Amino acid sequence: MDDTARHAMRRGRTFRCFLLRSCYSCCVFLLLCSRVERAAAARVMPRRENDREHAFVGYSEKLPEHVYEARREDATTVEEEGAREPMLVLETFAGVIEIVLRQDWAPQLTEALVRGLDGSGVVGADAREGWFYRSEAAPEPGAIDNYGGPGPPYALLQGTLASVLGTGTYEKEPGPEALRGYACLIGGGPDFFIASRAHKEWGNAHTVFGEVTEASMVVVDTVTEEYPVHRELWGQTNVTVLDERLAFAASLKNGV
Repeated sequence: MDDTARHAMRRGRTFRCFLLRSCYSCCVFLLLCSRVERAAAARVMPRRENDREHAFVGYSEKLPEHVYEARREDATTVEEEGAREPMLVLETFAGVIEIVLRQDWAPQLTEALVRGLDGSGVVGADAREGWFYRSEAAPEPGAIDNYGGPGPPYALLQGTLASVLGTGTYEKEPGPEALRGYACLIGGGPDFFIASRAHKEWGNAHTVFGEVTEASMVVVDTVTEEYPVHRELWGQTNVTVLDERLAFAASLKNGV
């Protein structure tokens, strides 16, 4: 083979390599463009309600700071209500949390709580035991989460009453918004939370079944602001979970 033929072969191999590299570069470029387009579409797609199910939050809006401190505006104090209504008492190592059951807000759920705590319901031997596992301090002023609402953190103390309510599902009952000191069922239960600030951004998404007395809110505030926590991701929501869950003994205190 003469020199001319060898040069022609080398030029041919070089051209084929150039074509292969060009095709590979084009494929990589198209793949990157596709990923960028998908990522951009994901950012603008509306989030579905069930994206928050793991963190139970149903509604979110940016609210002025003063609403976080709100409680009900009628003249009757929660202590006065507690003199007439049955009271759910949660005894913890941090202190006692007394929750006045609001039968006028959630008649079915409060009936189930009374039945489970006074021994007439179908409950197990550990029916008076439960625990708090999630503790959220008050958010900093101006803190906004991925959904446009205040947080994180989310100003609440969350626990479970599974041994009292059992494994059944309770329907949503009409009632007020979650204000400071209100005890709310999460979904159909049996988990619940106590709001340490008002959560008007959640609307009427939760069944409100009770009010924590002002004296007991000191205990709630101490746990949410001072107890050690760590961060976790539930669904699309950043939450703070107690390093060690806080156990409680649940009992019923009847009004007079």
